[in-house]
This record gives sequence, structure tokens and C-alpha cells, in this order.
Amino acid sequence: MVVISTVIAAVAFALSDRFPAWLDEAQFIDPAASQLFGDGFSSTAWPFQTRAEYWAGNAPLYSALLADWMRAVGFGTVQARSFNYLLAVIAGVLLWWACCRLGVLRKPTTRLLFVVTFLAGHGVTLDIWSARYDCLAMVLAALCLLNVTISSQTTRTIGFVVLGALLPATGIHLLFYIGLMTAVSVLAFRRDAMPAAGALGAGVALGMAFLYLLFSTNGVWFKFLVATAGAQHSVTGQLAQVVVQGDLRGVQRLVQFPLAFLEDHSFAVIIAVAAIAFSLTPSNASSRLRASARLAIASGVLIPTALFLAGKFPIYYGWMALAPTALFVYAWGEEYCDRTRSGWRNWPLIVTIAAALVGLPTYVAKAMQLPVTDRNTAIDEIGRRELRPDDWVYADYASYLSARRVATVVMIPSYANTFLVPGLPERENVTALFVSPSTLEAAIERVGGDWIVSTTPGNLPADTRDNTPRVYRRRVKGGTSQ
Repeated sequence: MVVISTVIAAVAFALSDRFPAWLDEAQFIDPAASQLFGDGFSSTAWPFQTRAEYWAGNAPLYSALLADWMRAVGFGTVQARSFNYLLAVIAGVLLWWACCRLGVLRKPTTRLLFVVTFLAGHGVTLDIWSARYDCLAMVLAALCLLNVTISSQTTRTIGFVVLGALLPATGIHLLFYIGLMTAVSVLAFRRDAMPAAGALGAGVALGMAFLYLLFSTNGVWFKFLVATAGAQHSVTGQLAQVVVQGDLRGVQRLVQFPLAFLEDHSFAVIIAVAAIAFSLTPSNASSRLRASARLAIASGVLIPTALFLAGKFPIYYGWMALAPTALFVYAWGEEYCDRTRSGWRNWPLIVTIAAALVGLPTYVAKAMQLPVTDRNTAIDEIGRRELRPDDWVYADYASYLSARRVATVVMIPSYANTFLVPGLPERENVTALFVSPSTLEAAIERVGGDWIVSTTPGNLPADTRDNTPRVYRRRVKGGTSQ
């Protein structure tokens, strides 16, 4: 299992750097970069805070750990993303280990195929290839599952308290997800699940108390609430924005509910198989067969629905539904083949191939279609040559990392421009724009002033001439740049 997880991580290491950084990556890397470069735990990438404030966004544990990781391996696109490569290997091994101890999947081959289905999934591949917090959340969820298998009640209770304490800092969405799974466990197992639920709840209370003390002493507790519960990706934020601002965009997302089952293509395959399994299970079947079919379809329907209604269920959250649904689909398959003596014993391999083919291989194919020239390296070279250490830069998401390794301050489009932080703070201090021609107009509108290109076309790579970010500087008298 270690070898397979490592191979999947190695594929990501070899190819994911062909993709430029995107919004979420820039937002979660920026607090880590500020910490790394001695600017404190602050950010110029988030809409509700200024760079003078202690950063208080979702999943602060990931950015804090990422700062230490980059201190060890260096700063850059691959270096930031490589943290998730390690976490993916850990998550895969923990998930396989938990399956071995739980006994839900009895055959080693089935356990192996289940973990491959998970790690090569469509949404999970995006998580592994991106510098987001999802892989850390997977590790914590796998540890919760593994902790269930500990025989000593005292050790198990301590484990749940510790894991529960880490949940709030790992991600508010994970708090909701684990809470949902715990509630289902209590309904299913009643008394047996109560001690674990109580220990987990106590740990969550400790974790929330820690976040409250951390953010309130830094004067940003309200900002944290706005950035999590008050943002449009939560149901509370969507309703608040309807009432306060008359903004219906969050509520209008309800029409996108079917995408919760279709956006992650690997999950779409698995939920289809779960529906088939449910339909093929007779009422007089064994309790294990009936339970597996019901749990598979229940997981596949309940989790996306609940998370979507709680705010959103984008592709990078797909792992939350994929893991339990696939687990019970494979458990059903083992029992069905044994009970019916079916000759079609290779069906788990077929399911794995079907779910994986719409996942990892699609990203590999996209990466292989991109120019062999490393576009991120080309952008790095432009930033290194054109920017100065004392620059204040307004950058695209794709050029963020290249600008951040050189300049003092780097702002991106997601920074400020909200009711809490209107406009662009200190925009008069911006000395350079590092943006593509297609976003230049929007950048000038936010920063203001008159700008002239500093990067000459001859310095741009031939195969990325049309969309590679350029450096622009303020025009001075005579038409030259600063």
C-alpha cells in the first residue's frame, strides 16, 4: 500500500507543476508564506482582513504546518504542493490499515482496490495536486476511523479527544462532516457509539476554545466567524447576505444541487454502482449484504445532500462521500459474490478501473497536453528578472508564487474589496502589476493609476506568449516606467 500511494504521489510530483497556481492555493499558501518570510501569520489574499491583522481564515492548521514544511523544502509551486503528496501517502496507508482492522473488507485484494479507487479518484486527485487543506482533512478522518479499532477504551477515548481538538483548526467543513458521521453511528449503534461521540464532542469543544482564545486575543474572532460561518459557502452566510445585503447568489446555488452527485466523476461512478447494488439485493438476503447495500446508498445520498444544504459540496469535498460509499460498495461486492457463487469475480477490478479512469488519468492527460516548457518556471524567471525586493505587487493567481518569492508585499484579486475591508488597502503603495494581458484592465481598475508594460515580448517564452503574466509599472513623465 505504501508503494501504490507513493506511485500516485510521484505522478503528482512529476506533472502537477505544469498547472499554474489558482485562487484557493494562493489563499492558503499566503499566510504560510508570510510566516515563512518573517511577516507574521498574516495575509493579503483574503477578503475580510488586512495584512496588518492576524490571519483568521478556515483551516489555519494547514497553513501553519505548510509554513514549517516550506521552511524545510523551500518556497515555490512544487514545494508547496509537495506537502499534500506526503499527506496523500499517509492518508492512503491509514485508510488501508483501518480497513484491515475494521474487518469491513475481508480480502486483501479488495482492500487494496478500495484505496486505489479513493486515491485515484477525480476529486481526490485535484486535492492531491493542489496546495489546499483537503489532504490534511483526509489524514484526520482516517485517524478517526482507525481510532475506532483500538481495543482499549481509555486509549480510544483519549484518541477521540485529541482528534476532536484538532478538527476545528483542520477545517470547519470537516467538523460538520465528522459530526454527521458520528450522528449516523449513534443512530446505528446507539449505546456502543455514545462514549466515542462524547469524547469527540469534548475534543471539539477544546479545539473551539483554543481557536477562540487564539483569535480573540489577536482581535480577529469576529473576522473568523465572518470568514467561515458568514461567508457565502455556508448556509448561515448565504441567509445573512440575503437579509443584510439582498444578495441572492448564495441561495440561487440550490439549483446546482445535481452537481453534488456529478461533479466528482469517480463518485458518480461509485454512486451508480451503489444504486445497482441496492436494486440487486433481495429482501431475504443476509444481514451483511443488506446492510452493505443500504449503507452504500445512504452514504452516497446523505453526505452530498447534507453538505450541499449546509453550504456547498464542490469537487474537492468529494472524498467525503467517495470514501464511505466505495467502502460499502466493495463490502457488498465481496458478500454478493460469495453468496451467489457468481463467476463474475473480477467486478471490483472493473469498478476500480471505471472510477479511476475518470479521475487520475484525466489529469495526466491534461498535463501531457500542456507545453513541455514549464510555464511556472517561465513565470518565475520573469518575476526574478523584473521585480525588486522592495516592490509592492498586485498579481494574478498564476503569478502569485513567483511574485511572492521576490517582493515585499503581494496582493491578489481576492484581497479585500468587501464591506469589512472596502477597496484595496494601501493601493497607492503598489509599485508593480504582475498580471496577464487579459486581466490587466481589472487590475488597473482596482489599483488605479497609469501603467506601462515592463516585460518586453522578446523576454516571454514563445509557447506562452499570449497568456503569460507581464510586469507593469506606473508610467512617469516621458512615457517610461518607474
